This record gives sequence, C-alpha cells and structure tokens, in this order.
Amino acid sequence: MLMAIGELFNKGWVEWVSAMTYQAASGSGANNMRELISGMGVLHDAVQDELANPASAILDIDKKIAQTQRSADFPTQYFGVPLAGSLIPYIDVQLENKQSKEEWKGGVETNKILGNDEASTIPIDGMCVRVGAMRCHAQGLTIKLKKISL
Repeated sequence: MLMAIGELFNKGWVEWVSAMTYQAASGSGANNMRELISGMGVLHDAVQDELANPASAILDIDKKIAQTQRSADFPTQYFGVPLAGSLIPYIDVQLENKQSKEEWKGGVETNKILGNDEASTIPIDGMCVRVGAMRCHAQGLTIKLKKISL
C-alpha cells in the first residue's frame, strides 16, 4: 500500500484508508499451500467421472463439490476450513475489537512505518480474505483525502 500511495501520506492528504486484501495460500506457509493442493486433488477426484462426460449437468457437479468440501475427510488441518474451491473471509485470529489480527496489523504497521504517534494516527481499516490460489495477492484501496487549498 505504501508504495502505491506513500506520497499522499507524505503530503498529509490522507484522512483514512480502507484496504481490502486478497491473499494466496503462500502467505500462510508451505503446509497451507500443500493443504490447498491436496484439497484441489480431492475435489477433482470426487467429480472426475462427471467431468469426463460432457453430458453431465454442471449443477450436479457443483453439488458434489459442495458435499465433498463439507466432508469430515476434506483436508482442513491448517486452514481450519476448506480453501480449495472457496475462500476464507478472515485471516488469523479475531481480536477483542472484532478485527482479524491481519486487518489490525495493516493499520498499526502502516502508521509505525510513517512514524505517526497516537495523536497523528491515520485510521486504516479493511478486510483480509484468503483465496484458493497458490501465489497471487491483490489489494483494493478506498482512500478519503482531506480537502486542501492549493
């Protein structure tokens, strides 16, 4: 975020930021990446016969995928819930203020890097989502700028 909008912070133009991040399995480590791949394999194995038959109904395939994801045998040891074929709308643990730790870190770390003390803290909030991809992250920003007379 700072590389993209750092100059807006430096000029004092930012009133607040809302950041939405979409983070791949790689952001949570090798075991989680393996779990994602394992889950993909389980999903494929569950429907491979239907996939091989062009006449099979996609809604039937979708239903079988959902049933497989809900199965007690589906790999969820590291993520805690299925990521393959899905997403997890939460990263890390929930804090007392109801933010996830990952969401909290975004604001705290940005203000620390900027050298902001408690009086000059810029509100930075958002949402962090784990996506069923191996190695890609994305971020969307909504920025409220201050009204400035030039």
